[in-house]
Amino acid sequence: MKIYKATTGRELSRTTEIACIGFGIALVVLSIVQRSIYAALIGIVLLAAGAMTKSTYVSEEGIVTEYKIFTRHKRDVWAWEDVMEIFCEYSPKDPGKVGIHFTKENLMARRLLFQRNLRDEIIDLALSQNPKIKVDDN
Repeated sequence: MKIYKATTGRELSRTTEIACIGFGIALVVLSIVQRSIYAALIGIVLLAAGAMTKSTYVSEEGIVTEYKIFTRHKRDVWAWEDVMEIFCEYSPKDPGKVGIHFTKENLMARRLLFQRNLRDEIIDLALSQNPKIKVDDN
């Protein structure tokens, strides 16, 4: 099964994740020493932010978003049968990327950023799974 991983352009670096977890642990320890509930709350939020990962990809199954935090795992799937339109957006600021908007029947939309050379493969995959999808390519 072919998978096309999307990027947001705002992913946290590994250094940032480690810093969030480190500061979170430090604040929780500090809250125990100083008996401060506010430091504990901020520490827990930093721990969660550093430990959470979100990945989105397109596959034969549909548009899949996976959330992972500590040991919890959640998967959200938009089946190709629910997708009714695909719109491609090109930016002069980043000519190597293309934003592809997927619209569901209930008019919910999701914008995913891909490498420009993958655009045709993604659209072909979508149309092979659901030929009724309307493709609007500027």
